[in-house]
Amino acid sequence: MRMTTERIESLAAEYVLGSLHGRARRRFERWMMESGRVRQEVWYWEQKLGQLSAEVPAVEPPKSTWRAIERRLWPQTADSVERAGSGLRWLWPSWSLVATAAAVVLAVLIVQQPVSAPQLSGAIVQADVSDPLWLVSESGPDRLLKLRSVAASAADTGKDYELWIVPEEGQPLSLG
Repeated sequence: MRMTTERIESLAAEYVLGSLHGRARRRFERWMMESGRVRQEVWYWEQKLGQLSAEVPAVEPPKSTWRAIERRLWPQTADSVERAGSGLRWLWPSWSLVATAAAVVLAVLIVQQPVSAPQLSGAIVQADVSDPLWLVSESGPDRLLKLRSVAASAADTGKDYELWIVPEEGQPLSLG
């Protein structure tokens, strides 16, 4: 390959612009590694073209432009896609609207349903008496135990009532 000034300039500019592809790009990269003059020309074009990219803001072309380009490049594919999609174009927006409304209604119904905690209740009895002394129940959302005296009398002097849980299996547990 002859290293003429014009050839180095044009290849360096194409390399920096990104329009040099495939084997030609790899060959130019090897040439750039071997020659300082080629590297200097690449650096020059990077500096010169790099300033242009900083000054020009990025602009997204309208979708109609892209569709027109696709129609020109692939006329058969673009026509078949437009024909197939035109009949169902209304389906997806309306379906997403219905699904969103259903999700909102379901969320409202779930939030309005009260969460029912299991209610616990029991009685405290004395071994030789059949009537309960105390009724024990759990308050709803607070999950606190409530004790209500039914037939209990005041404890004797020097004595106190004590609350125990007696599970079906295992040792009794004192609650105080």
